[in-house]
Amino acid sequence: MEIGIFVAGRLGSKRLPKKLILPFGESNLWDIACKKLNHLPDEYEKVVLINEPELINIAEKYENIRIILRSKTSSIGNAEDASVYEDVDKMKSDYIMWINPCLSMVQTATIEGALDYYKQSDKRYLESVKSFKSWLFNSEGKLITDTDFNKLNTKSVNGIYEAAHAFRIFPKKEFLKTWKMLDTDLLIYPISSLESMDVDTELDYTIALECYKKYTGKT
Repeated sequence: MEIGIFVAGRLGSKRLPKKLILPFGESNLWDIACKKLNHLPDEYEKVVLINEPELINIAEKYENIRIILRSKTSSIGNAEDASVYEDVDKMKSDYIMWINPCLSMVQTATIEGALDYYKQSDKRYLESVKSFKSWLFNSEGKLITDTDFNKLNTKSVNGIYEAAHAFRIFPKKEFLKTWKMLDTDLLIYPISSLESMDVDTELDYTIALECYKKYTGKT
């Protein structure tokens, strides 16, 4: 099974402009993501999808990474539409892992573990998830999670997960036909709450930066 790994970047974030190159520890989120990708085993095709000079200059420092220049449409398209990753058609691999560069605390060992887990399965998709231990209600106020009313604590909630959006794996051919990065034929791969810390807003950035400093010692 040939698996390629890609990280896509652009500087057009509206909630936190240029968040990928804002100061973060000793570098920035984009550099941290590139370094992580570079250190993954060379058995995997390793690619970044970018076109802004600031991102290209950083990625060029890493010799094990191939740079694919994003098309104009993918660079300015809606980030919620998976077709912004159309440039994966230039990757050689049949199966693709996407890694989110905005989650600085995801460890390379976690990524490798997910890849190994996927390769040992016959499922076509994999999604990173984080444990969710609380009560969930529908719009009518009905509980949709198992709850022990005699204890009323969240410790009794088991087996509930939410998407972490840290990484996912999908078959390239199907993706290019449907633009779906996930389908029902999937595995879930739990990661820690610390690893799932995402940066979308200025508040996210402040919190994630402090956690990064604390747990890595990089100021």
